[in-house]
Parts: sequence; structure tokens; C-alpha cells
Amino acid sequence: MTHHPQRILVWFRSDLRVHDNPALWSAYQALIDVRQQGLHNAELITCFLRPQQQWQQHDWGDNKQRFVERCLLDLKQCLAEYNIPLLTLDCDDFQCQQALLIQLCQQLNCKHIFANEEPEFNERQRDYQLEQQALNLDIHCQFFHDQSLIPMGQLLKNDGTPYRVYSAFRKRALQSLEQNPVQLVSSI
Repeated sequence: MTHHPQRILVWFRSDLRVHDNPALWSAYQALIDVRQQGLHNAELITCFLRPQQQWQQHDWGDNKQRFVERCLLDLKQCLAEYNIPLLTLDCDDFQCQQALLIQLCQQLNCKHIFANEEPEFNERQRDYQLEQQALNLDIHCQFFHDQSLIPMGQLLKNDGTPYRVYSAFRKRALQSLEQNPVQLVSSI
């Protein structure tokens, strides 16, 4: 009987970096935990899915796409220093990304997907739908906050609505940061 290694998948999106990356750091910590539990052949795999049509619909020009490709090359080199492979796959749009991730997890025996949140509306919908589909297949998704000091929607007025006056928002934000200082993650 062949024992397939357990794999943990990190899905890079707009966070093409190794340093101060909560999803990558948390996945690496999970890998250490899994190995300490006796699964010494567990592996960390990373991926980036290019949604070509989605980029065109959002008017991504050639310069922006070339910039992303250069960032991917840098990321691949950085990850190679840690012996972590980066898979880059093409797909049409966000809907295709969900199906491709599920398929990739099933092919690679991944039971965990780690990714950093993207605050945009379509991206949040995509992540929610992926989480629901993956959960039905016993694949667990974890999303991490990394794009601002305070997660979107966390600071609301007493009546539950967003602030409209900057000075009131600023005061509340500073209080929040004083009570809950920003936690930086180490490099893997």
C-alpha cells in the first residue's frame, strides 16, 4: 500500500511575497505541527492561479500583467530557497479558480488551503463559495487578514454603521490599535 504524503496548500493572490505573509507563515507552522505528529513526509505546496478573463474584465493592462509575472518569478526564487514549489496555473475567472483549487487539492492530497483575504466584493464572494465547496470535501480553508492595520468592517459606530467622519474613525482606530497591537509574523 502506497502512502501519499499529506500536503498543505498556500494560495497566493495579491500577496506575492514570502516575508510578513500570514497565510504562508501559518501554513508553515501547520506543516511543522503535522510533521511533529509523525507525518514526516508532509509537504507545503504553493500556487498562483491566473484568472486571465477576470483581469481583462477589470481592465488590467499589459504593464500590470507583466508586473505580476515579474513578481511571480521573484516569489518562485524566494520559495525555492525553502524548497517550496510554486505552481502557476491559468484559468478564466474566479469561478474557474474555485474548481481548479478543489481539483488541485484532490490531486495533491491537500486537506488545507491557506490564503490571505482580499477585501474586494467579488473576491470575498469567491472565497466564501470556495470555503463551502471545500468543506463538503473535508478540505479546510483558512483566510488571514494582511492588507491593513485593522480588518475591514471591524470598526463601526455604536449603532453598527461605518464611520463617516474621519476624526471619529481615527480616534476609534487608535484606541483599537492600543488595545490590540499589530502582530507581525516572522518569515518562514
